[in-house]
Amino acid sequence: MQVCLRFSSSGKQVIVNTSNDKYYWGSTWYEASSSYPASWNATGSVGIGGQSGSYNTGTVTQGSPTGAASGGSPSSLGACGTYSVTLYFHQKGPYGTDSSYDIGPGEQSYSISVAC
Repeated sequence: MQVCLRFSSSGKQVIVNTSNDKYYWGSTWYEASSSYPASWNATGSVGIGGQSGSYNTGTVTQGSPTGAASGGSPSSLGACGTYSVTLYFHQKGPYGTDSSYDIGPGEQSYSISVAC
């Protein structure tokens, strides 16, 4: 799981990346695929200098071991400095759809520095 802050001419975004989406069955690990996709969502907050905003990827269906989604453009993105980022993540699958196979919901906190 990785959270990135993208600052480009096309806009500012929170990007959430995933990798190694797998499941264990029998004695073997299997990767997410189009036949057995993972379904996940990420939400959270981004803050700097007393301003904060929220982001939400919505539900992402991932038919491969890696994926990414935009969480939108919180109004707090815009200046250089150190951002406090909180991520709440929840995943179903890639194989079992029973909630006992879910990953999360989990919370991670990050500090991301953006150079001026």
